[in-house]
Amino acid sequence: MRYRDHVSDRPVRLIYAFDPLCGWCYGFRPAIRALRSAVGDRATWAIAGAGLVTGDRERPIRETAAALEKGMSQVERRTGARFGEAFRKNILAKGTWRLSSEAGCRAMFVAEQLAGEKVFEFTEALSTAFWDEGLLPDDPNTLRGCAQDAEIDADALLAAWATDDAKASTRAAFALWRHHGISEYPAVFVERGAELERVFEGYVEIDVAIERVEAVL
Repeated sequence: MRYRDHVSDRPVRLIYAFDPLCGWCYGFRPAIRALRSAVGDRATWAIAGAGLVTGDRERPIRETAAALEKGMSQVERRTGARFGEAFRKNILAKGTWRLSSEAGCRAMFVAEQLAGEKVFEFTEALSTAFWDEGLLPDDPNTLRGCAQDAEIDADALLAAWATDDAKASTRAAFALWRHHGISEYPAVFVERGAELERVFEGYVEIDVAIERVEAVL
């Protein structure tokens, strides 16, 4: 798999920065749905991620459990989302799973390659599976279920996801999006030639997100 640039006759390309380990992205699920609906066919969308938890940030989840609980409380108060008891019981309380964004991001890049904007249904399913249902984003069974929810060929996704080519492409995608300044999630950017212009970065309310995107269309 090679990271593919999107070519479109539409005048605007919007980039959504997402990471499956981002609790704020979990809380932003209704907003990104509403935002994409409001934009309609006036723009194309692509997914982006620079790897929220990679390299020396990877560690057993028990080492960040207190910080995660604090962050989850903030997300719940601000967004109204609720983190699942299955996440707390199956992942947080056990504490053994090693936090890493790579496998989940690799799956989302593959999903975009295979199915274009259906990747948004895939990433929503992946975020829900992790934060609500307590399912690991590096488990092939989790990825299969998310692909099926998004109506993406699960066998094709898993076959591509497991390849060395996909791993290399993910490293390249992380480097590309870091070069473009993506470091906070969720975020939306508009493509301006070879550069990205920030529309908003970090969690914002639905009406604010729509207002800011409307301003660049």
